[in-house]
Amino acid sequence: MCRLACFLGMPIQLADLVTKPKRSILTQSYDARERQPHTVEHLTKANLNGDGFGVGWYSSNKDDKKPCVFTSILPAWNNPNLARLAEKVESPLVFAHVRAAYPGMPVSEQNCHPFVSGKYMFMHNGNIGNFLKVRRILLRELREDVYNGCQSFHSDSAVCFAVFLNQLVDLEVEYSPIELSHKMSQAMQVIMDACKAADCEESSLLNFVVSDGRTVIATKFSDFGCSASLYMSAGTGYEAFNSQSEEDFHVMRSSYRTKIALVASEPITASPAAWTKVPENSMIILSREKDGDINITFTPIELKGSGLGERTIMKVQSYKVLESVEAGAELKANTSGEVPLTRQFIGRIRREPDDLLTGHTDSVVSLAMDGDVMYSGGIDGSIGVWDMAAFSGRMREMLKVHDGPVMELAVTEKYLVAAVGNRVCFHDKDSYELLEEKTVELPSCGPLLTLCAIERYTAFGGQDCVLRAVQQHTMTEENFKFAARAHNSFILCMLILEDTICTGAADTMVKLWNMETMEEKACFRGHKGPVAALTMSRNGDRIFSGSRDNTIRVWDMEEMCCRHTMSGHSNDVMGLEFIKVNGKREFLCSVSLDKTVRFWDMHYTCIQLFSLKTEPTSSILGDSKLYVADANGHIAEWSLDFLEDSDDDSSGGTPHSPRLSRSMESFKNHFDVFSSSSPKKSRDLEMVQLLKDYIAIPSISGNLENQDDCFQAAKFTSRLLEKCGAVTKMIKPEGKNPVVLARFEVDPDAPTFTFYGHYDVQPANEETWKYNPFEVTTVDGFFYGRGTTDNKGPILAFIFAVKELIDKYGGIGRLPMNIALLIEGEEENGSGGFKETLANNVHWFKNTELIVISNTLWIGKDRPCITYGMRGMITLSVEVYGPEKDLHSGNEGGALKEPMTDLIKILSSIQDPSNKVLIPGFYDGVDFEEVKRKITMFESLKDSIDMNKYAQSLGIDSVSSCSFAELLSKKWLIPTLSIVDIRTGGGSDDSTHGSHYCFGPTRFSVIPHKVVGQISIRFVAKQDPHKLVSAVENHIKTTFAGLNSSNKVNVKVRNIGDAWEGDESHRLYSALASALKTCWGDNPLYTYEGGTMPVTSTLEKTLQAPALLIPLGQSTDNPHLANERIRSVNLFQGKRVFSTLVEEVASSYQPAESS
Repeated sequence: MCRLACFLGMPIQLADLVTKPKRSILTQSYDARERQPHTVEHLTKANLNGDGFGVGWYSSNKDDKKPCVFTSILPAWNNPNLARLAEKVESPLVFAHVRAAYPGMPVSEQNCHPFVSGKYMFMHNGNIGNFLKVRRILLRELREDVYNGCQSFHSDSAVCFAVFLNQLVDLEVEYSPIELSHKMSQAMQVIMDACKAADCEESSLLNFVVSDGRTVIATKFSDFGCSASLYMSAGTGYEAFNSQSEEDFHVMRSSYRTKIALVASEPITASPAAWTKVPENSMIILSREKDGDINITFTPIELKGSGLGERTIMKVQSYKVLESVEAGAELKANTSGEVPLTRQFIGRIRREPDDLLTGHTDSVVSLAMDGDVMYSGGIDGSIGVWDMAAFSGRMREMLKVHDGPVMELAVTEKYLVAAVGNRVCFHDKDSYELLEEKTVELPSCGPLLTLCAIERYTAFGGQDCVLRAVQQHTMTEENFKFAARAHNSFILCMLILEDTICTGAADTMVKLWNMETMEEKACFRGHKGPVAALTMSRNGDRIFSGSRDNTIRVWDMEEMCCRHTMSGHSNDVMGLEFIKVNGKREFLCSVSLDKTVRFWDMHYTCIQLFSLKTEPTSSILGDSKLYVADANGHIAEWSLDFLEDSDDDSSGGTPHSPRLSRSMESFKNHFDVFSSSSPKKSRDLEMVQLLKDYIAIPSISGNLENQDDCFQAAKFTSRLLEKCGAVTKMIKPEGKNPVVLARFEVDPDAPTFTFYGHYDVQPANEETWKYNPFEVTTVDGFFYGRGTTDNKGPILAFIFAVKELIDKYGGIGRLPMNIALLIEGEEENGSGGFKETLANNVHWFKNTELIVISNTLWIGKDRPCITYGMRGMITLSVEVYGPEKDLHSGNEGGALKEPMTDLIKILSSIQDPSNKVLIPGFYDGVDFEEVKRKITMFESLKDSIDMNKYAQSLGIDSVSSCSFAELLSKKWLIPTLSIVDIRTGGGSDDSTHGSHYCFGPTRFSVIPHKVVGQISIRFVAKQDPHKLVSAVENHIKTTFAGLNSSNKVNVKVRNIGDAWEGDESHRLYSALASALKTCWGDNPLYTYEGGTMPVTSTLEKTLQAPALLIPLGQSTDNPHLANERIRSVNLFQGKRVFSTLVEEVASSYQPAESS
């Protein structure tokens, strides 16, 4: 059976893989040790691999993508040219192969591996069962170009390579690691299908290695469950153990990062602890990540007909891993040593530690604290013991007990536990003696990279991706609890939280495991690089993860989702510590390879920064101290006294945009009184109290500083709905605030009443606020506060309506219909992520009969309203540009046609003096007869608004000279065009708009080289927005052409929001009108709004149900303005309207006729 080896990493001599190591590929050509049972007798014998050899390599020059290959039919041990060549050639990617020919196969150079085609290089260990029967089937599947390029029809390996190439549409295309792995799987499926079609009796062994010069794909597969041997090893370096005698090579591991990787049929180096046995029927994907480091992903091979399925979830996970790694590969690391200051940093910088501990002679890779004693683990196998209570002479002892890096240390009551190579070592904590009877060695698992210990359990993981846990008093391998394939790549860090193990891995994921059963409890995705650090809050409600993507993520343990992403570091976050000061103030400490340590308050603002002189290798928190180790063997001690003096509210909120001052604990007290035993009279008081708590959360979606407040508001909403008995789900789209889904289900087939709302609010920066906007103030029967009417008040009114219905009917199962809620947190900021979340969770709203939205206002103060139409919105910009730069008006004025003058001429051509839009086709789609009919209908609303007061509220003397009804038709039923902004200078995209407003002492002398006019169009429901855009573009270009200007014009559409119009004749409108009259004693007014709410049409289209817009507040409620409010009567009556409407709709429900 052949032997193969592959190296990926920094450039090495070919000899370092092929000839120099004791177990080199040359040695394996005459001393192959591992043979598997096989249906082909030839493949089980320990014969020589002397039927030829080959080496292949890629140049270090990235522009040279084609590999070079040297092959020969001589035995590798008997070819002097191989030794000469291997000493002179260096490469970052090397293939090596020694061949044992299948009986009947010619021994020729055409059959020697590796095979090459274009930029692809391929080698194989194994066989295709009954190849002569299968060959014809495989060859007839090949494209002509692949068939003609097949190196040998006599070699099953060469044909396998051709089958792989046949899956590539274009051999010159750059395929991603995911795509290449897919292509390999497809090729293997073709081969297995051919074997099945040929009725093969012999089994196939498909250990393939292929590369395009960037990515390496290696497979270990057999269709009868016993594959040919394959191992992998990885680390931070690969070199001779003794550089002078070169007696052997070893794979070094000095950190969690992976700089080199090897795949081989048998271990190349003499140390077995560095090598992991690849699992049966697996694929390994070696790809580049940030800074050229290597990401190693394991994925199961699942082929139809092989009987080896049932691992789809793991396979899907591996592809998600590759997507994340690929997304993070372009990240750049700061290695300059300069302190990266960002907008999140508002504190001070310290550059000198308080003390420097010396004693190690090489890199310190692990630290552990036990009261006043600190333990340090060295890359040379030493363990330092330090007395941190001593003022001087702190080193107690330097233990020289291990022969490999001490990658992790943990302390229990009795033991000091160390992860060394593939061993878990226990030391007596008093004598430091190594307890051999407790030490466990794990053959073929590779090095352990992380370890965690508590009094009962020790858990550990590493290169083989397996999570293991064992009770310390039964420390034998047979008593281990396993989570096999716990991750798709190396396990790098872990925590133990009571009965749960938390792991972080190079596959970018954080996972939670049940310690007793080793079953996966949760999987957190979001990082775009390996997870290198974990810590948790004192009460366990949050886990923090640090990654090679330079970020820290905060994971909420109740909602099981990411609540915040912290940015600021410019390189790997490799250490995290959670700090609690004086029992109340909380901080997070992060240690990074950008040579900084950052301290964050719980508003996620950096308040202090330590500047390190060298890259850190490990860190640990002591008593008011932080200890940071480096590769020079030093441990720096930093005092944390500044945290004692830090202001808990140092992150800065203002009276009008405060930070969250309450924790969820304070809300729970109010949830506790929210019970079915509460009498109806107390419900309104409960709602007011919860409104106060809800408003106290400044969930401003447009402010990054309030991102965690938005998360708290979502959590508040979710917890309240759970208390009512709903099934809830909180979904956090990447980079957006969470969406809360809830469902009260009576019967899956019953109709569903769906309510939409949003918990996010506008900022409250106006100086004209009379009261604190984030504290509910009651004045003359009005509740003042940001969000009272838009939209937290209506959300609470609906939730309380549902609760009262549950009480009335005697339980959720007896409700008149299913009730679902969708509450988002980005409505005031563009509803980012909303469409995707809705589309992916439509099943939550199964059988939706109607959608209710309460986000509009009455037209006046006294009569309830039904909003049954809203205009759509188009925003676009008109750019006029000419000169390459701004010009001086004194020097060049009059010498050219100026962009600003051209823009003004274009904009002035759009409207006549009466504000009528002159663009041809602008009013297409408007039914003016319908407008006249509704103007007559609007006459009934004239008593709702005082025209003089309306003008005063706008800050003008009077409104347009028209009747009240005509005014409403202009605001609601007629399309309008507004010029909202003119800017000068800047680039061509939004990112440069900040440079448009450039004023200075000489600004009046400047002719701008570019000007941008911003236009807002409001259109009505029956108009086609795309035709409108075309009409505007045609008018602008035609007008501009008439100017005979040398400048250029460009029209850019920024956004289109749908218009919406309901059918007031629908039975649901009758049901709503009836509910409003029942509650208010008066028939409702039917009104439009001139504004835009695209979410309405999105909901209708997605859920295939009509929407009803039910305003609760009065026209004077001031949403988005200072002194927002809602009248208490409106809030309480709104609750009644909602509950009555549910009953009205349920009673009038008409099931759709079956087709």
